[in-house]
Formats: sequence, C-alpha cells, structure tokens
Amino acid sequence: MIDDTNNLVERLHQMREHGARSRPGRTTLMMHLFGCIFDTDIDAADTNPGEIERHYRARYANVDVRTAVSDGRNLKEVVTVDPEVERRWRRPERG
Repeated sequence: MIDDTNNLVERLHQMREHGARSRPGRTTLMMHLFGCIFDTDIDAADTNPGEIERHYRARYANVDVRTAVSDGRNLKEVVTVDPEVERRWRRPERG
C-alpha cells in the first residue's frame, strides 16, 4: 500500500510516462488505471485527486490529472483490473 501523497504522485508520473512511451493516447488510459489501482491508497493517504494534481503540477508538469484519476476511481466500481497488471504497478520500483 502506498500511504503518502508524494509516493502516489511519483507512481502516477511513472504510469503517465509509460503510457506516453507505449502508444499515443495511452497517457489518459494510464491515469484511469492509476485511479483504479490506487483508489484505496488515495483514501489511506488522506488525499484526493485534486491534491494529487496540485502536487503533480508542482513536481512535474502543469497538466490536468485530477479528472482522469477521478474517472479511474469511479471506473473501479464497474471494472476489474487484471491482478498481474495491478501487481506490476504496485511493485516498489518501476523503471
């Protein structure tokens, strides 16, 4: 479990970068996936997509991540993330 806003922001950035490298248009998809996978972690860190966006903008880029992360959290109610995909993104180090 990731229980710190800064660690969540770092993981979100890794996922966005992975999406941008893998195929055009995948950046938003990866932010949705982040919301699905890290929904409970966001609650445990006592944060929210708006706060994550504020930290993201200060650290990386002035982009809207709040909407896609919120959408991903909502999608979690109706989709199931492949367990292997979730395990892969929950690993401590991503590169």
